[in-house]
Amino acid sequence: MSYKLVAIDLDGTLLDEQKKIRPRVKDAIQAAVRAGVVVTLATGRRHLGARAVADELGLEVPLILYCGSLVYDIHSSSALYHKPLPPSFIKEAIAIIRQSGYQPAILQSPLSGERIFLSQNYEDDQFMREYADSGQRQDLIERCSYDELAFVKDALTVVGIGPRAAMSRLLGSLNNGFKCSLFSYPLLSKNLADFHGFDFIQPGVGKGIALAALAEHYGIALSETLAIGDSPNDLDMLKAAGLGVAMGNAAAEVKAVAGAIVSTNEEDGVAEALDRYILKK
Repeated sequence: MSYKLVAIDLDGTLLDEQKKIRPRVKDAIQAAVRAGVVVTLATGRRHLGARAVADELGLEVPLILYCGSLVYDIHSSSALYHKPLPPSFIKEAIAIIRQSGYQPAILQSPLSGERIFLSQNYEDDQFMREYADSGQRQDLIERCSYDELAFVKDALTVVGIGPRAAMSRLLGSLNNGFKCSLFSYPLLSKNLADFHGFDFIQPGVGKGIALAALAEHYGIALSETLAIGDSPNDLDMLKAAGLGVAMGNAAAEVKAVAGAIVSTNEEDGVAEALDRYILKK
């Protein structure tokens, strides 16, 4: 099979544990692009963070962002695919986060400014204060009342911030038939050793659906796509792609659905996948 479109997750996949792109991985991606393959990033990250990685790699294609809620054309600053959150979803997610003892953050689409909306008293929570004080977020913070948070324009993700153990508390607070996907991931922190984010994503949204939209944009069949990932938010993308590749450090449930498994993100697993299935080395 000849694959024409490759979608690569960032954290735990493309990036190593120091959040860096390893030289062999960078070389393989650029070789795939020179070979005429469309290589994109598929991440839960915001545009600003993903764009920095894309720029380092020299990628100039639309990016799959916010766990598939947005396929963003970086040249025209427009959306190829766009699924903002309804206020009812935001309100319920905020209630669950607060009920669990944490503070919510609302992430806005780059189509509307990509600001980060927090509650008026977010500093009272050490985890949210650490999140907001990060240099890459400080200039984007806007304060709102809890009622106003539910009506943030063009919101794509509701985020809770806390220790890893917060995941079980958040899951325990899901009630009344509220449907969502909930994904956890470690965050970098200078002051907190146990520092995690928790993304609430609405039903019917995922990297797999976004991959299909991007493939259609290029006139590429899904069978001609390859996806590489390591986390639960990559599951639907690996299932949707013509070939789903799991990293050696991937969660067991991700490896279970993959068509192939490569080395870890510390061992150039992405380069291994591209060498094997794209560059035919």
